[in-house]
Amino acid sequence: EGLRTAAEAEAVAGKIIEATNRPFVTAAGELPIATSIGIAVHPGDELGGEELLGRADQALYLAKGAGRNQYRLHAP
Repeated sequence: EGLRTAAEAEAVAGKIIEATNRPFVTAAGELPIATSIGIAVHPGDELGGEELLGRADQALYLAKGAGRNQYRLHAP
C-alpha cells in the first residue's frame, strides 16, 4: 500500500525475495523457502479490487513458472 509506481513495487518484491532467500532454521533442521510474487499496479481508479487481484494472480503464476525466488509484473 502506498506505492506509486511499478518500479517501487518491484523494489519491494526484490527486498522480500532477498529476505526470504535464507533457509528457515527449526529444531528439525533447515527448511528452504522459495518466494513467488505477482505484481499488478494500475494508475487511477479504473480497476476494481477483484480485477487488480486477478491480474496480480496471473503475474504470480508467471513468476512460479519462471522458477524459484522470482517476481513478475502484470503487463496488459
